[in-house]
Amino acid sequence: MNKALIACLLAAACLPAASDAATYVDIPLSNVRDHTFTSDGYLMVTSGNRIVRYDLLSCTMQDLLIANSQLLGVSVSPDDEYIAAAVSGLISGQSSFYYKKRYGMRGFPRRAYAPSFGESGSFMPSWTQDSRLLITGTFAGSGWVPMREFQPNDGTLSVRASVTQNSMLAQTGTNLTAIAEASISSGPLHAWDNKAHQMVATANT
Repeated sequence: MNKALIACLLAAACLPAASDAATYVDIPLSNVRDHTFTSDGYLMVTSGNRIVRYDLLSCTMQDLLIANSQLLGVSVSPDDEYIAAAVSGLISGQSSFYYKKRYGMRGFPRRAYAPSFGESGSFMPSWTQDSRLLITGTFAGSGWVPMREFQPNDGTLSVRASVTQNSMLAQTGTNLTAIAEASISSGPLHAWDNKAHQMVATANT
């Protein structure tokens, strides 16, 4: 996604209250990979090696994290408490992601873990309704990677399923997470039950 598209998404949000005319807001960000809105008025963007917080009211932005690697997917928990971002590539031979409490935890801890065979980094995070993090991965070539679940309260990381590389995750506002698998001709979409830890519905596209 480029900065022009993000600007279009923000045009309505940055309008003065009394204005009826459309306004274009150009946000000077490059190498944008993902974005997500919060319910308290911010847009979170991964731009290169940065997590940028854009204030929709004042139309100003602030760097929340400057990492040493390209950041990919970004997700904020439904209660706005946590934020997480995936990391492209391996760091010292390990996959990893960044996460923090938006208000409280100091700094951005990086959670590192041993990659599975062929796994080359993390790709897409998605918080569940009860603030656990699901995260998918990338692959050096084409293949399957673990979908893991992270519990920030105690730091545990568990493998929950196997999905294709670069699989997308999305919150649904329920106990289900939507999964769109990539790099496979059947184009499967799944509904994942976050409590039962299993696929409960699948449709090929």
